[in-house]
Amino acid sequence: MNQRNADLLIKEKDTAHLECYYCTSCQIIKYGFQESRFNPQRYKCKICGKTFNKNTGGLIGYCKISSEKVHRMLRLYIRGCPVPIISEQVNITQNTVRKIVKESVSYFVKFDTFLRIQSNYCPKVLEIDEIYVYIQGLRRFYAWIAFDPVNRFVLGFKPGGRNKETLVRLFEEIYIYLKEIDLVLVDNYQGYRRCILDFLVKKWAPPITGVVHKSDKNRGYRTYEMFGRSKKTVEKKVKKYGLGKKINASHIEALNTAIRDFTNGMRRRSRRKARSLKWIGTAPNGFMFYHNYIRPHNALNKKTSDNWIKTPVTPAMAAEITNRPLQIRDALRWRMPK
Repeated sequence: MNQRNADLLIKEKDTAHLECYYCTSCQIIKYGFQESRFNPQRYKCKICGKTFNKNTGGLIGYCKISSEKVHRMLRLYIRGCPVPIISEQVNITQNTVRKIVKESVSYFVKFDTFLRIQSNYCPKVLEIDEIYVYIQGLRRFYAWIAFDPVNRFVLGFKPGGRNKETLVRLFEEIYIYLKEIDLVLVDNYQGYRRCILDFLVKKWAPPITGVVHKSDKNRGYRTYEMFGRSKKTVEKKVKKYGLGKKINASHIEALNTAIRDFTNGMRRRSRRKARSLKWIGTAPNGFMFYHNYIRPHNALNKKTSDNWIKTPVTPAMAAEITNRPLQIRDALRWRMPK
């Protein structure tokens, strides 16, 4: 065996665990280094002839900033740190920080969608509410939130007006996960009835829907079933899924509080308000990924007899989407399928 063939054999052994990003072939050889700031190893496919590196198809593969800085930047942003302070911490301009954050969060959304579809996730309970959004100026906007209170999993977030059009867009976005809805919990907003009849009817009957009437001045808080069934029917379902004894909206109200605490621009009496409606969707989507996949939930954690946490459980683990808490690096290194 000559020296050239021996070198090729060594290269093939080093790349035996890799496959081509474009055609998934395992016949890969090393092909020099990419001319960039970090000079990553390049590979070439013998079948399709295309070249790539180990990050091709992922967010880091197209970013000229180091993955450590990107990871630090996103960790600060998701936990509510303002963009000007992040810019000082990582020594990068504010415009670059905003651009990377926006691209990363949109990548998180794609990664989230991929994981949900792969796991065939379908919740049994749906809870919907709106949250007031703070925008610079005198404009008034709301954001609609869809929530699975059993697994504490946030299904969707859609900013816009407090109207039926924005609510319909939320239902259209999460419709593929609503095939097995057994219980719905909402407030007394009139647009819910039409959307439930349009999207959630099974076998000519809508799901059991509990309503929390918050603005009844004469009776105070009032609860009932939206489609004429008895109130006890809803309360049995609420008990069945471990959400309390009566019709309530406590879980999604707690989620609203968590969003305001973690999202800097949505805190009450905050001076750091978003400039546009497009930007206000970025931070909650980042929080949604952090809440669902990274941060263990205290109500879901498996504990010992003396109340010590034995196994941390995230909402995605409770919904059987993942088998461990994820990290931001997992999403950044994920390679989008061709």
